[in-house]
Amino acid sequence: MPRNLHPEIRSRIVGQSQAGRSVAEIAADIPCSKKTVRRWIRRFAEGGDNALQDHRQNNHGPRKIGPEQVQALVDAVSDRPFGTIQEAINTANVQISERTARRRLNEAGYYYQPVHKIPLHYVKNNNYIERIVRNYINIDFTIHFRLSREIANELIARFEKSDIFTSLQGILL
Repeated sequence: MPRNLHPEIRSRIVGQSQAGRSVAEIAADIPCSKKTVRRWIRRFAEGGDNALQDHRQNNHGPRKIGPEQVQALVDAVSDRPFGTIQEAINTANVQISERTARRRLNEAGYYYQPVHKIPLHYVKNNNYIERIVRNYINIDFTIHFRLSREIANELIARFEKSDIFTSLQGILL
């Protein structure tokens, strides 16, 4: 069932009603609920053809916040770019959900990327290549890295001779 009927379907409901079909037959034909059929027949009786038109922009409900409040939200995000959406909502003092805030920020060109939770404790494998990779048998090495150990060693040797490697050593040391 559609969430909101298009004006053409609303007109079909009214037309079928005027042709003498019952509410149950129209609801089965469209398909929609009997309540919806009764609603559009009543609205047509009260307002004529104009009542069947959709007066909302893009078939959405009215905006919950105006342009000034959207600008306050954008300013709050600009002031604290690494804050949460809820902090920006509180700073801007607007009464909207986080989802609505994300939509308005996306429309303004601010794309929110949630910060993934960083584990408080993680095991770091120091000297992974020297301790672990060195002990791989050749087939495991090939499966894991998708190239043979010989080709990997040749690529490492070439990289160590390159200008990039020497410049990186100066930066990292």
